[in-house]
Amino acid sequence: MQDDWLMRQLQIMPKQLPMIKQTNNDPLIDVKDSLTGEMRSVSLTQYMYENVLLRNICEAEDIFFAHLHLLTNHQIISISSWFYQKLSNIPESELLEANFSVEEIRQGQDELQRLLIQRTDG
Repeated sequence: MQDDWLMRQLQIMPKQLPMIKQTNNDPLIDVKDSLTGEMRSVSLTQYMYENVLLRNICEAEDIFFAHLHLLTNHQIISISSWFYQKLSNIPESELLEANFSVEEIRQGQDELQRLLIQRTDG
């Protein structure tokens, strides 16, 4: 079963890589490479997308929220729209297998709305 999942990911990955969101102002973040243990710098959206492809959706969302302080309101709106749209395109059964849900998509969007309002008011 695990081998089937890995093979599916290896087939999907090359097709999906051109769809990674590319922005000139995407902040770089330092992450630990899971294979080598070394630190590497990658764009925030690239890292988020890699995690979505591997169905580490909670990790992708957590890393986004952890780096909001680096982003402008415009970047938050742009990246969150892109991210939650990607999640909305994943079948609900696959979201559940990845320990995520449609309700969590809505919760994330609502939380970002609250944060953006606080930033504007504050």
